Amino acid sequence: MRMNLYLWKSVTLLSCFVVFELMASPANADDAWIFKQQRAGEPLEVIVSKNAVKATLPSRGWAMVAAAPDWTAKTFNTHSKLYFDVPYKSWVRMSCIDRFTDALEVYEHADKLQTLLSKTEGTGDTARLRVIYKARGEEVGGKSWIGGMSSLDKKIDNTKPERVKDYTCMYASKIGCEQAFKVLCSLSIVPPNAGVPLRYCANLENGQTLVRLATFSAKPFKSDKSTFAVPRGLAKAENQRQVAIGVDKQGLDEMMNGFDLGRPLGKSKKLGN
Repeated sequence: MRMNLYLWKSVTLLSCFVVFELMASPANADDAWIFKQQRAGEPLEVIVSKNAVKATLPSRGWAMVAAAPDWTAKTFNTHSKLYFDVPYKSWVRMSCIDRFTDALEVYEHADKLQTLLSKTEGTGDTARLRVIYKARGEEVGGKSWIGGMSSLDKKIDNTKPERVKDYTCMYASKIGCEQAFKVLCSLSIVPPNAGVPLRYCANLENGQTLVRLATFSAKPFKSDKSTFAVPRGLAKAENQRQVAIGVDKQGLDEMMNGFDLGRPLGKSKKLGN
């Protein structure tokens, strides 16, 4: 699958906009916040309160709600009318719906990453935690590339391996709670830290920057009982992957058959014209 390309300058300006809104619009202690983001080139909306979190990928019809006390990730899809619940510990461990190999490697070894910089900027609800992690030897381009990352430079040569120097992350450190942080970091496969993930990028040794998560805006949001509610009348899926794909069981079976996947050896189907 070909990656979408986004100019880093645009992401930088959007990040500045986020900082401005956070500084200009402090919320009350019980208010929620809504974040407009882009995750691996795909629009993502996140709503966070002290006791709950909701994430939506509108292009898929996919959404997830997790709330105190158990923080079970309740995933559902408004297109396929399916749902599947994932226990909190499993959600955090399995890293959600898209398992980019390179990012998963960083995510799973986050506790062993060397921190080059950890700095808090701002105060109160506007506080942001900026962290730079040293890379663990990952490369991009060639046979190994950072899936879901978009490049700032269209001239990047994907056939030539480039080594990652470090990773820059930014978190909103005073919004939400520890469980909400971990749920959202797992969703975007960002190294877990004390805050809502706002930005995640890989800085290459050649000076280029690849972006996985960018935030366009962040502002206070008045939530009600319906904000973190799961729709009624949904059918239970076989697994969360089925919910993420956005098709019902019959559609999933047809998709698998179309690719001739999942059938016993020696029993491939005959292709039509």
